[in-house]
Amino acid sequence: MKKLILIIPLFFILQLYAQQPANKNRSMSAYRTTEKIKIDGVLNEETWQRASMSGDFTQFQPHPNSKPSVETKIQIAYDDVALYVAARIKDNPDSIYQIFTPRDQTDEADFFGILLDPYNDGLKGYAFSVSAAGVQSDIVFSANDADPNWNAVWYSAVKITGQGWQVEMKIPYSELRFAKADVQSWGINFYQNVRRNREMDSWNPLDVKIENFIIQNGTLEGLKNITPPLRLSFLPYATAYVEKSQELSEWGTNYKGGLDLKYGINEAFTLDMMLIPDFGQVESDDQVLNLSPFETRYDEKRNFFIESIDLFKRARIFYSRRIGATPEKYYDIYNDLNDNEKVTIHPSKVQLLNATKLTGKTSNGVSVGFLNAVSGNTFAIIKDTLTGEKRQYLMQGLTNYNVSVVEKSLKNNSYISFINTNKNQFDTHNFSNVSGVQSSIYTPSNIYQFRFRGAVSYKNNPEFDKNAGFYAKTEFEKVKGNFRFQLENNIESDTYDPNDMGYIQQNNEFSNEAQISYQVFTPKSFYNNWNVKMRFVHKMLYNPFTYFKSFLFTNGHITLKNNLSLGFFAGKSLTDEYDYFEPRTGGYFVVIPGDYFYRTWFSTNYAKDFAVDLGFGGLKNPVWGSARRVVSVAPRLRIGNK
Repeated sequence: MKKLILIIPLFFILQLYAQQPANKNRSMSAYRTTEKIKIDGVLNEETWQRASMSGDFTQFQPHPNSKPSVETKIQIAYDDVALYVAARIKDNPDSIYQIFTPRDQTDEADFFGILLDPYNDGLKGYAFSVSAAGVQSDIVFSANDADPNWNAVWYSAVKITGQGWQVEMKIPYSELRFAKADVQSWGINFYQNVRRNREMDSWNPLDVKIENFIIQNGTLEGLKNITPPLRLSFLPYATAYVEKSQELSEWGTNYKGGLDLKYGINEAFTLDMMLIPDFGQVESDDQVLNLSPFETRYDEKRNFFIESIDLFKRARIFYSRRIGATPEKYYDIYNDLNDNEKVTIHPSKVQLLNATKLTGKTSNGVSVGFLNAVSGNTFAIIKDTLTGEKRQYLMQGLTNYNVSVVEKSLKNNSYISFINTNKNQFDTHNFSNVSGVQSSIYTPSNIYQFRFRGAVSYKNNPEFDKNAGFYAKTEFEKVKGNFRFQLENNIESDTYDPNDMGYIQQNNEFSNEAQISYQVFTPKSFYNNWNVKMRFVHKMLYNPFTYFKSFLFTNGHITLKNNLSLGFFAGKSLTDEYDYFEPRTGGYFVVIPGDYFYRTWFSTNYAKDFAVDLGFGGLKNPVWGSARRVVSVAPRLRIGNK
C-alpha cells in the first residue's frame, strides 16, 4: 500500500514533463488607442472604427458546439490606463431580458462578459460581466474555487438599439495583477447569456467535458508597453460609539481613529495596511442558535480580508475571522467575580492595532502572500457595587497573527503551495504554529487530476498533553469526459488542532469516499442534458481505530428540450451511526439508528415570467421514531423588469 501511495504521485509528476498537445485556442489583437473613450454604450468613437473585430461565438449550453441564436461581434482596445471592450449583440430588442437585479446576481437577465487571465497559466481568472439592464457582476475564479465577494472598480454601459444591444466596458489595470513585460499575452474569453433560451455562448469554444474552463481561454495579443497608473489610496476615519445592553449596568463609550492604505508596489504586487482598523460598518452576522457540539463558522465580510484572499485558503488552515475575534477569556470573567462585583464594560471583540497584507505574483509564476496583524490588550471593567471601585480584567493580551504562503505554478495548469500560520500571545506565552502544503496536478490532456493537501500543527500550551498533530487529504479524480470518478482519503489525527488561526469542526477521523458520475451534455431527441451521480462515504475514528458511520447518496437530473427539469436525490445510512462527538466528553458515544431520505422534484421553465417547483419526498429520522412524507409546491412570479 505504501508503494502504491508513492507510485501514484510520481506518475503524475512525470506526466508534467510529457509532451503537451498543440494549442488550438483562438487569438485576437488589441488596438492601442490615444482617444478618450466615453463609456456610454454608443460605440461612436474612432477607436471602434479602427480596432479589429472578432465574432463567431459557439454554444456550450444547451447545445454544445452549435451556432448561437444571436450574432455577437467584439473588439478590444487599450491605453496606459485600462482595457476597453466593445460588443454588438444582434437580437430582437423585444426579446432581450432586461431584468434589474442586485449586483453579482445577473442570471435572470441577458448578459455579456469577459474573462481575463493576465498570466495565461489557467490558475486564476478575473470575470467582468454586465446585464442588459446595466447590472455589473465580477468574480475571481481559480481552477477549483470562485470568489463572488470580490468587487472591483470598473465601468460599463449598455444600450438597446433597433438591432439588439451594445456593451461598452472599461477595466482599469489597477484592478488586475499581471507580470512586468514589454509585450503582454493574456488568456481571454468572452461569454454571453441568452436567457429566454437558457443559452450560454463563448467566443473561444468550451469543451463541457472538461471541468476547468479557465484553461480553455483564447489569447489576447498585442498589449505593448503597458504603464499602469499609480495604485495608491488613503482612507482616514474617525468613529464614536455609545452603547448600552441589559448585561451591562453603565453606558459605554468608545472613540476610534485610524487609517487604511493601499499601495501598488508594481504591476504585480500590492501592499494593504490598516492602522487601528474599525469594522463597525461591516454587515453583522446572522444570529445562529447552535445546539451542536461544534463552533459556528461565519463568512468573512471585512474587505481587507476578502480581497486577494484566495491564496491564503491553501491547505485550509487559515480562517480570517480568528483575527479580531472574541477575546479568549470573554466568558471566563464571570467565574472571577468577587462578592458584590458586576461587569460594567465587556468588549466583545479584541482591538486590532494594525494589519498588513502583501500579495502578488512574479513573472516566473511564483505567487507570494504575507499577512500580519497585531491586537492590543483587551480589558473588561468590573465594578464593586458597594464601594464603587473599578478594576480592569485582561480578557486577552497583546497578540500577533501571521500567515505566509508561497505558490509555484507548474506545467499543465498545475501548482504547489506552501503555507504557514502562527499565533503568539505574549501575556500567556502561548504559541501555535501550523504548516501546510497543497498541490494540484493535471495530466497534459487534463483528463485526470491528483490533489493533495496536508498540515502539521503544534502548540506550546501547557494545558495540552500532546501538542503536535497532522492531517492529510489525498484525491484522485477523472475530470474530463462523460464518465467521471473521484477517490478520496482523509486522515486527521486526534491531536491535530489548527483552530487558533484556522477552523475545523472535529479531528480524529479516518475516512474514505468514492464517487462516480455520468453526464450527457449533447442534446438528443427529447432532452438537452442529464446526469446521475452516486457517492459512498465510510468514516472511522483515527484513535482508537474504530467504526464511526457510513452512508450512500445518489442524485440526478434531466433537462428537457422545453427547459422543464426533473430530478431526484436519495440517501441512506448503511449501518447505525456511532457519534463520539455529541456526548462532549471522552469515553461515551451516542448510537443513532440508520435513517434514509428521498425526494423527487419538477421545475418548469425559469425563463418564463411564471414558474413553479413541485416536490415529493420522504425521510425517516430516528429522533422522531417514524417515517414522514413531504409534498411541496413553490410558485414564482416575475412582475416586470424590476
